[in-house]
Amino acid sequence: MTVLVLALFSYLAIAMVHLDRPRAGRLVMTVFAICTTTVFFFRALHDSPYTGGVRLDRT
Repeated sequence: MTVLVLALFSYLAIAMVHLDRPRAGRLVMTVFAICTTTVFFFRALHDSPYTGGVRLDRT
């Protein structure tokens, strides 16, 4: 849960820094969203690699 809260604070900080440049803000938010989604995906895979929606086969 702490990681999700830190990600939310990071989103808010990035949005506030880019308030004067909306186009750059959208680009940076898109890149950051892709990166955090990838990190959360790999974290879910690391927590339980053989069960759940994100899993590895043992074959």
